[in-house]
Amino acid sequence: MSLQAFQPASLKPFINMKLVPRTKLIIWAGIIFLPVSVLVAVTPAAMAPGIGLATVLLVVAAIDAAISRNCLAGVRVTLPEVVRLSVGREGNLTLSIENDNPKVKQLRVGLAFPREVYSSNQDLFMDLPPETPNSILAWPFKALKQGRYYLENCYLETSSNLGLWSLRRAQTARAEIRV
Repeated sequence: MSLQAFQPASLKPFINMKLVPRTKLIIWAGIIFLPVSVLVAVTPAAMAPGIGLATVLLVVAAIDAAISRNCLAGVRVTLPEVVRLSVGREGNLTLSIENDNPKVKQLRVGLAFPREVYSSNQDLFMDLPPETPNSILAWPFKALKQGRYYLENCYLETSSNLGLWSLRRAQTARAEIRV
């Protein structure tokens, strides 16, 4: 029996949630930790203020992660059930995005296309309009070989409230591409 079977239903959407540090957090960590470590090595009396400054950054990063962990909870992507296309022709896969969280302003969306379906984009960035919870994203692709191909998941990413973390989640979104 898996661990997921013991999770409460309210936590199931967040099991796949991943936190990834953004460049902003890495730069702040370098700006604070590098000089503080050199200062503490040269002047041991600076240990208390140095550790205090480093602790402030850690606490702010932890709070940002904690308050932002539900950002992607209200975002859902729906794909069309079937998309038909001829070999060698270009087409668009229409993604319907529902956003119940007004804090999410920009979304990075990724799809894992099979090799027989070419898309010049591995991922797309989208600014979500604040005035409506529903958006449409047209994803250009081209069929290279005849057959039936399936998309199983959609990958979502947005930034945390303070921009220190990227929050990533995989969502089940199925589509069949018939060529």
